[in-house]
Amino acid sequence: MLFRHQLPIAGIVVLLCSYNFIGLIQVSKQLGNHVLNPNYEALTPTFTNKTSGDDDSEHNDEATLTTIVENRSSISLKESHEDCILIKNKVLPSNITHSNDRLIPRVIHLFIPKRCLPPSIVESIIQPWLDVPQHSILFHDFEEISHKLSTHRYDFVRRACYIEQDALVDLARFVYLYDEGGLSFDIDYIPGPGFRNGTIFDAGSSARKGYDNKPIHVVVESDSDGRFVAAEPNNFLIMSSLLLTVGKLYSQFSSLTYHKFRAEVYPSYINNLYFAGKPKSARQVIIIRRPVKNMRLFTTHLHIMLNSSRLPGGEMLRLVSPLPQQLRFSLNQSCAQFLYEKQARNPPSMEALMNLTDHDQIMSCPPGLVPISNQILPNRSYSDSNKLIPPMLHMTAKSKCLTPAYRDNINAWKDTQHSFFLHDDAAVQRLFDEEEWLEFPLLREVLPCVNSGAMKADIWRYLFTWKYGGIYTDMDNSPGLKSLWEGNNSIKPEDDAFFEVERDGFPSQYFFAVSPHHPISYFMLSRAIYGLLCCLKSVQRTALAVSLTGPGACKTGIMNAIGGSGYYNAAVYSGVGNRSVTIVGNKRTARRGVYAWRSNVTGDLELMNMSHYQNVKNPARIKLPNH
Repeated sequence: MLFRHQLPIAGIVVLLCSYNFIGLIQVSKQLGNHVLNPNYEALTPTFTNKTSGDDDSEHNDEATLTTIVENRSSISLKESHEDCILIKNKVLPSNITHSNDRLIPRVIHLFIPKRCLPPSIVESIIQPWLDVPQHSILFHDFEEISHKLSTHRYDFVRRACYIEQDALVDLARFVYLYDEGGLSFDIDYIPGPGFRNGTIFDAGSSARKGYDNKPIHVVVESDSDGRFVAAEPNNFLIMSSLLLTVGKLYSQFSSLTYHKFRAEVYPSYINNLYFAGKPKSARQVIIIRRPVKNMRLFTTHLHIMLNSSRLPGGEMLRLVSPLPQQLRFSLNQSCAQFLYEKQARNPPSMEALMNLTDHDQIMSCPPGLVPISNQILPNRSYSDSNKLIPPMLHMTAKSKCLTPAYRDNINAWKDTQHSFFLHDDAAVQRLFDEEEWLEFPLLREVLPCVNSGAMKADIWRYLFTWKYGGIYTDMDNSPGLKSLWEGNNSIKPEDDAFFEVERDGFPSQYFFAVSPHHPISYFMLSRAIYGLLCCLKSVQRTALAVSLTGPGACKTGIMNAIGGSGYYNAAVYSGVGNRSVTIVGNKRTARRGVYAWRSNVTGDLELMNMSHYQNVKNPARIKLPNH
């Protein structure tokens, strides 16, 4: 498997392209200009809720509520009726919620489908939160949440598609916490006596301060359910969790679910960054953690809570099980149709493909190298073929000037009577710039953090086959006996996607074929993007491209498309959207090169200004900005 040298990323400003965090162009550019005011009195007023003993006029003067929805016309002005009670927010003065002794506001964010709920739910779930002392309680309904997400200043939030309740709640949670700060709980938990008695944050300085007597910036639950997060406004740990949430949304459409992977967005991710202090007893509610010594960018002090619902007596939170139907969101599935509307899409055009690869380019090459031209054959295009998979072969290289050995290898592929296109660095970049790629809301944000040609080539092949389809092979592979030869072509007209089992037993990434807009390409690219989001510390070691964006992403993407363990026998599998995947061969046929002779051409890489990904000793380090 061959790739070009690591690509220069000059002039790109990124937020955090190392130490397990994603470099986000727009965040880094806008962060300094969008530090939101956490003072709710300065924001749009709406409903208030009188607490016991308050004077109406005094309370309304001092306590106003933040919301992004100015006109809540869908909410009844009636206080309640026989089977529905209008839920109001409890808003305290800012000198209570935003006191100087803490960074995390005493503001609790709860997410509900609607504000009018049955009395039984109000009594058992809503009222216990309203009874929590010294905290404002803000209820965000679906109308408000939808407006907040669809009008958010960051593109990747506006483009996010959510069809599962957990996905919607996590998006809303991290957006509100990043913008405004406070505490956020899953609605199926109610506060326990420890919370109501103020022992969570306010029982002595140890609950408010961490190592070196520094204020606490973030608090998370140690359990994988993600029931509780608290943070100051504009905290980058919350931004990273928001990015991971958006990056993991693809799992909603897969053979799995978002909920299954929810733990990856929560403590199991953050725990990789911190060393833990030891709890003094099994009942201790909070473990204080400090930043890793060499993590010079991070000044956040973090609290990790023990599994609060498992503490004796439900000391902090108590689970309401099962969740009442009235607290379940009814979500529209339409935003996921892009994955299933194959027939409604316009097919790719040969004209667009030729423009993408600069088909008419006239090349002159340095000594020792020869120019490589495309090949377009009759009945080997989109409109002239009866095959689901376009009979066109695609490779990528740093340039279209290759050594004679690689030219001869490409000619062997051309002899299989397929159209052929070589995509150089310029063509790869043109694909990335070709459109907005709304299906992949974080694609543009992760590209600045790709510091090697290997990773960029991985991302390119998934994106290209998603839009254009066709047959991909690494440039050092040679056609096998059952590859693409006329009369002995392993790819049949009815095949929708085609993979061979490689030597390690999982489907190959070095040689595969798919029809345009096959879900498998979507999942492979989405998994590669997620790998970059959560594992950027490993980006500095190019060999780990195998697991982040290479065969590891390919294998996981196929698992999302058709299920299974990632190791398959030769068969035709049905997957997401009733799209099929054909898998052929086994470890033995892969070693014999039946379908593709892997790495059959070697040498001369330096002459082409390329290197094997495993031989890149010092990948380009990404310059970290001041933060």
